[in-house]
Amino acid sequence: MYSSFDAEQFKAIFRAHPAGVAIITLDDDTQPMGFTATSVISVSASPPVIVFSVQGSSSSLTALQRAQSVIIHFLDQRHQPLAQRFATPGIDRFSGIDWSRLPTDEPLLSGIDTWVRCTLIERTVAGSSLLVQASPAHGAAGEERSPIIYHDRGFCGLAALVSP
Repeated sequence: MYSSFDAEQFKAIFRAHPAGVAIITLDDDTQPMGFTATSVISVSASPPVIVFSVQGSSSSLTALQRAQSVIIHFLDQRHQPLAQRFATPGIDRFSGIDWSRLPTDEPLLSGIDTWVRCTLIERTVAGSSLLVQASPAHGAAGEERSPIIYHDRGFCGLAALVSP
């Protein structure tokens, strides 16, 4: 089913391929959960469908398998510290930051202008990851800013990679 393509070569290819950065948050019935994602993509505009993946080793995986909805926060350069925080394992990612809950109970991070609340419609195992399809329910589109991207194992502003 899967090829024997060399994993290190595969990783090297994608280190040179920049990706947008988002934080996905959800409620685990007892506590907020969240993680940084570089795999968020739009796959359909009509009806709108978003897809993202999470590694099978993620501390958020079990909660994500049970969740009915999530919030996808689209980050810009100002949010680089948050991207790093939500990518760090073994910490309370919500401690010491401003956030609130939507009436539907998902955790919404303060200061992020562009976000989408999504209902989860399908989950598929894809290698060592879980691929999640989500249907946007509502959200907010903030001012256009310089997006943060993940490139060569680090977070940076898109402007840092664009030469005049």
